[in-house]
Amino acid sequence: MSEGSSIHLPDQHARDCALDIGRSFIVQAPAGSGKTELLTMRFLKLLAMASQPEEVLAITFTKKAASEMRDRIIRILNWCRSFDYPDSQLSAIEAARLSIGCSVLERDDSQNWRLLQSPSRLRVQTIDSFCLYLAKQLPTLSQIGGNPNVTEDIDICCKEAVNATLAHLEGDTQLARHIETVLTHLDNDLASVETQLLHMLKQRDQWSNYITDLTANNTETVRLLKSGLTEWIRETLLSVTGILKHSENELVELANFAAAHLDDEEQRLSLARYFPLSSLPASDTEALPAWLFLLNFLLKKQKGDAPDTAEWLSRVNKTHGFPPEIDGSKESQTACKAYKNQRDALVETLQRHPGVLQKLAFIRLLPAAGEETKQWAFLTSLCHVLRALNAELLLAFTRYRVVDFTQTGAAANLALGAEDEPTDLALALDSSINHILVDEFQDTSQLQLNLLKKLTAGWQPEDGRTLFLVGDPMQSCYSFRNANVGIYLDVQSRGIGQIPLKTLVLQSNFRSQQPVVDWVNATFADAFPLQSDISRGAVPYSRAEVIHEKTDSEGVAVNLIETEKDRRLEALVQESEQLADAVVHLQEKYPGDSIAILVRTRTQLRTVIPALRARDLSWRANDIDRLADLPVIEDLLSLVRVIWRSVKTESAFDGLKPMAEHQ
Repeated sequence: MSEGSSIHLPDQHARDCALDIGRSFIVQAPAGSGKTELLTMRFLKLLAMASQPEEVLAITFTKKAASEMRDRIIRILNWCRSFDYPDSQLSAIEAARLSIGCSVLERDDSQNWRLLQSPSRLRVQTIDSFCLYLAKQLPTLSQIGGNPNVTEDIDICCKEAVNATLAHLEGDTQLARHIETVLTHLDNDLASVETQLLHMLKQRDQWSNYITDLTANNTETVRLLKSGLTEWIRETLLSVTGILKHSENELVELANFAAAHLDDEEQRLSLARYFPLSSLPASDTEALPAWLFLLNFLLKKQKGDAPDTAEWLSRVNKTHGFPPEIDGSKESQTACKAYKNQRDALVETLQRHPGVLQKLAFIRLLPAAGEETKQWAFLTSLCHVLRALNAELLLAFTRYRVVDFTQTGAAANLALGAEDEPTDLALALDSSINHILVDEFQDTSQLQLNLLKKLTAGWQPEDGRTLFLVGDPMQSCYSFRNANVGIYLDVQSRGIGQIPLKTLVLQSNFRSQQPVVDWVNATFADAFPLQSDISRGAVPYSRAEVIHEKTDSEGVAVNLIETEKDRRLEALVQESEQLADAVVHLQEKYPGDSIAILVRTRTQLRTVIPALRARDLSWRANDIDRLADLPVIEDLLSLVRVIWRSVKTESAFDGLKPMAEHQ
């Protein structure tokens, strides 16, 4: 047997539920948990019940993942077709594959699908290829036009769009006045405005869907932006209130004492409306001054805005509301000292809770109430500028006949229409797609989520159509493509449209040995927050459970090299030597096994590769150690250029030789 049938999986119930094709699920599947196998088995089980194979759509994020999933499906079907040995030799997993695979083959034969001869009927696509397919069905409505090339390199289009937009500044139009407002807000720094607009274009999937509505009605624009801001502030303060609940009494007592004894009378009077407190301040914008006062005697003042740079305040004095004495008496000195000690003890308590410091510091980033008029005027103008900017980018795309992945997603959304006003294409897909499976759902962007909502807008619970989302919020890595792990958390909590999603959590790790799993669990548990935070995309750590039997493997070893800053190159050479020696040791201990070397950047390989060569170690890499970079190749290229240049020079004068001879 290739896979043990006697292994007990701690998450077996979740895996069994995932194959219930009558229900919709969102599955949290960490690395090495067998999610591809689970996706494949559910896909096959759905095929066995489908009228047409195209009813089942599997969406992945990379071509490699799509290819691997399609190949695995075909491989299982081929294995089932040629199966010819006793069932008793099968593991539980193999028996399940055989049962489901044979059901698909029976369906394939009865419906004459011929899947093994026509694997293209298996609808396993990347999200980008699916979006492009949708957009091309309605090229005019989707604004994609013709047959553009999809590329990630749109810098020239973005720069032209920014220049064309800012060129309107010279005119006497409403747009020109909006640009002036934006410029004024940024100190008339045109270069800064250009940089900011370029950055906004790269993030346009987060705002392009809303710009038209926001610019249609100025009053509504302000209302919508305010409601979003208010909700963000409320969520942040509610989160902080939750983590401070266990210290509420001490904190309230200290805050009341400090507010009453501030050295600055003006500050004391401005805070009078909030104090004395009977509980922690409210979770709204009006209470922000009270929250900021609490931070005044808990945290150091920050030079920058990043919460990660925040530090606890080591000691307090009269400027924080903690004077050495009040009326000169010994009793007041004793009382003041007691309050200081109580504050120090509170800080020590809070320090023991991971993430509290950063959450408190984040409050300083929240906008204060009352600073509205100019800010809302700026935001309103910015919305109008962004709308023009987006239009100019579409024109640039048309000129260069290109689009990026964000635009294909936007085009696909346009091609499907609105959720309450679907296009004919959306209606056709509604009747032809009954089941959707999404891999790596933690890397979903807002545009892609909107697409899923439109594809499932007509679905109802218990109507036989299902959604199956698989991902791991702990390893979201597509932020450069505007992926937002907060989307995963929100969908996990609320579902999509009318479709409730039951959460399943996989814990088994089939990939790594116990020492590695134990090290990862111990090391990364503290790197994650204790609670989820949808707004900030924060997720708690989920421990992995070892499936492989215990081994004498060393697991993870960490070797640190300490050196002075000006001797960095020497340290890199030393590190590479140790690395190469480790490879030699591993090859001797595990002959025939593959060994991987991971580096942060290619430049780090400048010292690694020579160390490997010095030990006659061979390796395989793609676009890492190119032939063109070898000294001998560079010398040969230089020689060829010299020869070619001399040949071209001689040929240019060849026509003059007969003339000279004739004279």
